[in-house]
Amino acid sequence: MATVLVSGGTGFIGSALVRRLSAPHPQTEERPEVIVVARELGARTAPLERLPGVRCVTWQQLSPTWSCDVIYNLASFGVRPQDRALEEIWQGNVGLVCKLLDLAPGWGTRRFVHTGSCAEYASIAAPDLLLETWPLEPATLYGAAKAASSIFGATLAKQLGIAWVNLRLFGTYGPGEAEHRIIPSLVKRWCQGQDAAMSLGLQVRDMTFVEDVVDALLLAGDPDVRLDHAVYNVSSQQPVTIADFARCVAQHARVEESRLGLGELPLREGEQMWLVGDSSRFRADTGWAPKVGMDSGVARSVEYFRREFAGGETR
Repeated sequence: MATVLVSGGTGFIGSALVRRLSAPHPQTEERPEVIVVARELGARTAPLERLPGVRCVTWQQLSPTWSCDVIYNLASFGVRPQDRALEEIWQGNVGLVCKLLDLAPGWGTRRFVHTGSCAEYASIAAPDLLLETWPLEPATLYGAAKAASSIFGATLAKQLGIAWVNLRLFGTYGPGEAEHRIIPSLVKRWCQGQDAAMSLGLQVRDMTFVEDVVDALLLAGDPDVRLDHAVYNVSSQQPVTIADFARCVAQHARVEESRLGLGELPLREGEQMWLVGDSSRFRADTGWAPKVGMDSGVARSVEYFRREFAGGETR
């Protein structure tokens, strides 16, 4: 890959992908030119611009005269609970895919890797795992926008002759994730000397460490990797309750389980109780498998956020 464009490159998963792309290839020592597209240049793009071979641009600076072998679209709007503006949800998902695919033929793009979401699927009951063929009946506006961008993007890419790969991601965690997520929110409260407050945590999820997700993205974007399907789940296939995941966080933060506040909050409206994916299709086509177990991944994440919030101390 001579040139790679990453939209959403300042986000949690996007920035981890950009860092990996900027590192020299272990065999050839080569690295691609990486173009990161962001809403604006500033504090969030500055660390990326210091990486070798990386340059950051705004959406307004995209030029039809560029060349780009592979596009990674990790940009989206609506992940945070407070982001519910309808026009922004639509433009931040479907609109961005349209803009990138409109430019892609002129850039000579060969492959477009889009990050979808498990939120696109209809609900499912335990112990079944979600397959890529499961109906798309999202329960949230965010899930609906992701489903719409997946369908529209796949159709347009086919018309343009561009290989389209949609990775539907399940739970992703690790250093750098947003503060409202489980690990950073718990660690932050404990670092401030406060106890947490959670629901009973009976929801079952499927959690994959961020570096394993980046491995999947790199495989999906490699033009030498043959992919026989347009849609793939990326998941650990290991069910875990939110309560047990939180207990693992408490263990590595060395705080008492009672400080989790399990049962002090009600479930959020519309919360799915079982959300676990089957990633056997992607594993079969690429050989991918998660390398980082939950215990190790949580330990690394807790240490990162303890440094971020309190210089390594929880109280």
